[in-house]
Amino acid sequence: MPVIAVDSQALLIAKQSAEPPAPAPSPADPAYVIYTSGSTGRPKGVAIHHRALANLLCAMRLEPGLAGKDTVLSVTTVSFDIAVLELFLLLIVGAKVILAKEHEMADGAALLGLLRRHSATVMQATPVTWQLLLEAGWLGHPPLKMLCGGEAMPREARRELAEMRR
Repeated sequence: MPVIAVDSQALLIAKQSAEPPAPAPSPADPAYVIYTSGSTGRPKGVAIHHRALANLLCAMRLEPGLAGKDTVLSVTTVSFDIAVLELFLLLIVGAKVILAKEHEMADGAALLGLLRRHSATVMQATPVTWQLLLEAGWLGHPPLKMLCGGEAMPREARRELAEMRR
C-alpha cells in the first residue's frame, strides 16, 4: 500500500486534478477485443462487452458449475479469448488453476501426469488436446468436467469421452 506524505508531497498533490476519477465501466462498455477471421476468412476485431463477459462467467459458475474446491488444468493460451473463463471465473469462485507449460500442452503423457498429480477437476481444451489425452491412455481418472471448443469433435473421440462420463 503506497504511503502518501502529505507535507512533503504537497506541491505534487496540488498539481493533481480536483475532478473525480472516471466512473466504472458500464455493462455496454467493451471488456476486451478479440481478432478473428471467423468463417469469412477476413480478419476483424470483435468487442466483447462487460455484460457478455459477466453473463458467461455467471452462467458457467452455475452450469457446468465451478466452486472453490475445483482445480482447473489450464491448457488454453492466454491470448485465446476463452482463457478469460479459466482466469476470471477461477478468481470469482476461488478455485485453483494449474497452468500447463507450452511443451506440456502438446504432450499427452505430460498432460495426463498433470491431471493426476494435481487431481484436476476441470479442463477445457480443443478436440486435438482431448485426443492427445486419449492416446496417452487416459481412462477418465481423475473424474473431470470436460469442456471442449474451438472446432468440431471427431465422432470417435466424442464417443470415447462420453463413455468415461458413465
